[in-house]
Amino acid sequence: MAWSIVGRRFSAEQFEVYVAAEPLRTWQPEFVVVHNTAVPSLAQRPHGFTPQHIENLYGFYVGKGWSGCPHLFVDQNGIWVLNPLGRPGVHSPSWNKVAWGVEMLGEYGSEEFHSGPGALVRDNAVAALAALCKKGRFPPEAIRFHKEDPRTTHTTCPGSRVSKDWIVATVRQLMTDRPEPQAKLVVYRHGLGDDPAAVLPLEIREGRAYASGTDLARVTGVPVDDPGAVLVRDALGPRYTLKWVGATKRLYAVEV
Repeated sequence: MAWSIVGRRFSAEQFEVYVAAEPLRTWQPEFVVVHNTAVPSLAQRPHGFTPQHIENLYGFYVGKGWSGCPHLFVDQNGIWVLNPLGRPGVHSPSWNKVAWGVEMLGEYGSEEFHSGPGALVRDNAVAALAALCKKGRFPPEAIRFHKEDPRTTHTTCPGSRVSKDWIVATVRQLMTDRPEPQAKLVVYRHGLGDDPAAVLPLEIREGRAYASGTDLARVTGVPVDDPGAVLVRDALGPRYTLKWVGATKRLYAVEV
């Protein structure tokens, strides 16, 4: 069966927005399984994953004849999405059909998890786990380690230096402390690929979205006469399609 990966890297903040907007139409995971890659280690990937590394990982899993792969690979620089979040992956024999799989770059039986590049991986990982728990509507206590799978042969994964109590407590704190997101307008224009042209402040009044006319004209190329707060839908007209994501208070404007 043919399958493909997403193959994109996100910052922690970008990933939270991405997850909130991803539909879970046909599959609802029940928890997240945490892994470490072991090979490659941090020493082998001192600058994290490159796009070519991600393609190589995809080829590795396809070559095994599997129907998917772990959903996320987390490195020092961000959160790579491989297996689409809306369908099961392959990462833990007992739990593939019921859980997201998150791989942390590193060998945490020997490499440091709370200092140096390991701490960067750690911080990106707990941010990703918090976003997934929120999306899946399950508590951080539902997080499991790969080594807990009774059918796995990876009996130390994600490594002896990774404490489950610490992971769960930190994810819980992140979910508790996370402030209500401020409304933003995310503008996408032709020729920039997956990267937004700008992210602008947005004001919501009685269910309507307003932004600075000066900023809108500068970023979108649409002439706006009023430099003050203008109704986004009226200002952009038919040249942009608009999509509101209430969970993250993001209004996406995509050039037609």
